[in-house]
Amino acid sequence: MVHGLKGPNLDLILHSPGGSLEAAEAFVLYLRSKFEHIRVVVPNMAMSAASMIACAANTILLGKHSFLGPTDPQIILHTPLGVRMVAAQAVLAQFARAIQECQDPSKMGAWLPMLGQYGPDLLVQCKNASERSQDLVRSWLQSFMFKNCDDGDEKSEEIAA
Repeated sequence: MVHGLKGPNLDLILHSPGGSLEAAEAFVLYLRSKFEHIRVVVPNMAMSAASMIACAANTILLGKHSFLGPTDPQIILHTPLGVRMVAAQAVLAQFARAIQECQDPSKMGAWLPMLGQYGPDLLVQCKNASERSQDLVRSWLQSFMFKNCDDGDEKSEEIAA
């Protein structure tokens, strides 16, 4: 869509429920290789990976009804109910809750079927994806939106978290 566009500026209309962390990173790297100043316009919503992309802009333009969602990456899970996209933080929170509740042996029966469908590497995947998304958002905010702010590092850290 941007082939042949002359820079250095780009207005990007972004309306998305999100998607892959890796796709968002590749998209940002490509756009940043072509344009010096990017303004993201969010007419309605930018969630998950789309929120991350917005954080790589120099400015974000929102309407009264527009919103940015959390930058929580989505993980693809193959479950008995089919393929599902779930938030990495939701999986981590669910496991933390299971650990707490399973201290009462009477509650283990409710958790075992659910936890049995997950592979042993899922927690590591979720933790890595969450950390990677925070690192990318922090870096992009520092490099672009808050580049010339005295408290840019603090703002970037707070927003990324």
